[in-house]
Amino acid sequence: MKISLLATAVIIAIAAAFGLQQRSKIQKLTTEWNELKETAISKDVSTDPEATFNSKRVITDARRMAREDAVKDFAKEIIDFAVRMKAARENDDGTRSEVEKEALGFIDKLVSLQPSDFELLIATLQQDTSIDKEAKRDLIMMSIMMISSEHPETALSLASATGKEFGESDQIEYMLPMILSQYAAKDLNGAAGWLLENEEKLGSEKSEQMKAAILSMSARSNLKSALSMIDTLGFENPTQTLGQLGVGVNPGDQGAFLKAIEDRNFDEEQRKTAISGLAHSPLMKDFSAATEWLDSPQLGEADRKTIIDSLSYQTVKENPGEWLDWVAKDETGSSDATTNILSGWARADYISAGQWLQNQKPGPTKETAVHSYADTLAPYEPAAAAQWAETLPAGDDRTNLLQTIHSNLKKKDPVAAQALAAKHNLTQ
Repeated sequence: MKISLLATAVIIAIAAAFGLQQRSKIQKLTTEWNELKETAISKDVSTDPEATFNSKRVITDARRMAREDAVKDFAKEIIDFAVRMKAARENDDGTRSEVEKEALGFIDKLVSLQPSDFELLIATLQQDTSIDKEAKRDLIMMSIMMISSEHPETALSLASATGKEFGESDQIEYMLPMILSQYAAKDLNGAAGWLLENEEKLGSEKSEQMKAAILSMSARSNLKSALSMIDTLGFENPTQTLGQLGVGVNPGDQGAFLKAIEDRNFDEEQRKTAISGLAHSPLMKDFSAATEWLDSPQLGEADRKTIIDSLSYQTVKENPGEWLDWVAKDETGSSDATTNILSGWARADYISAGQWLQNQKPGPTKETAVHSYADTLAPYEPAAAAQWAETLPAGDDRTNLLQTIHSNLKKKDPVAAQALAAKHNLTQ
């Protein structure tokens, strides 16, 4: 049976329509497949139909995503807290103490975070626009410090990165030496390696500060190792560094320190600088123990004089009178120590320093002390300073001191200044 041309046309039309419909479905399925394939690749899921389904990977990804969401939610909590804290401070509505108590809860949550969590937390804080730069900086600093004790290397990386955003002079930059010290306590070589790798980024000044922090930490465990690390770290001024090393020596370690210095065969200037650091170390806190050691035969005469000449009020401020009495009786009669201690004491408590001075017997040590005391007192109490200066023997030193006092006295009492000038033939 023949099929009419009309019937043939209808069949072809139906087939064509069916074909178009199928092609449309195929194109749609192909598009969906490509999208699923891209998603699978981004999620590290195999696109091989024969591959075994990895449920552990899916679970791991799900947990990671859930943790990221939790960290982001926590960041929002901290940001909201910062906003409410600022409002409480500005409005002073009595809610400040209550808001501050919430900070304790945040600390507990911060402790539970992993290093990778902190990176996401800080990134979220940086992107937020609802808090000002200062509040954002404080929150980031708090976050970094919470991780620094357990994960100092991560904390260093975060502090370095965020410090650039807030400016090189910002407080975040000052955290670096402290964090590096914690790193050095856990892994000295690791800390040194990190510093040398980042030395150029940090800049000369900050790099030197951080090298000193590492060196100080090294000295606590091994002085010889610390001295060798001076060469490893490549200090710009190794002589000055030696003095800083001496400042960190604790009671009982001075013998090992001197032996380590001796073994290195430093030149005279380096040795003197290293030894002078002991005058500012914890060794000097206990007057009896310190003076007993200073008088012991195990300390050479040159080293002993270097330490005594370098004494300062800040080191001996618990009992400056005892130290001054001891220095006065010492055969070396160090004028440097007397001047350094008394000038600092006069600035801190000029009444107590003056009472000690009144009880001293005439002699070279008292003259040095009076000169130092009057010179220190001149800007604050020039009239009293003049009275002390007048007790000194006549000579250029006394005249120069009176001239300085006169310049200060003119600002406070011109009439008295004129009388002082006339009395001692000073330049008006």
